[in-house]
Amino acid sequence: MTRPGDPGEQLPNFLKPGTDGYEIEALAGHGYTRDVTGARILLATVGVERWRQSPRELGKVLGRRGDAISRWVRWGAERRITEAEFAEAHDELDRQLSTLEDDQ
Repeated sequence: MTRPGDPGEQLPNFLKPGTDGYEIEALAGHGYTRDVTGARILLATVGVERWRQSPRELGKVLGRRGDAISRWVRWGAERRITEAEFAEAHDELDRQLSTLEDDQ
């Protein structure tokens, strides 16, 4: 996987199954448990803020419209600012994704 903006970047590699303990199928499903919803918000926030993915492209992978992804990112950005635990999870997911990138 390449860093955002690099030629040849592929979105499915960004959302590698098993990232942060969730399979993409679960995140793209229609379940609305608190844990899955939180993981979606976290993934969308990291994807847009740190990896410069577009909400529209993330929406294609997660089976949601781009405006829903944008809403998750707004919620996640607010949580990152106000909740230390979410901010730590945000940084940790970014580190995990960077490690996956380095392994490829």
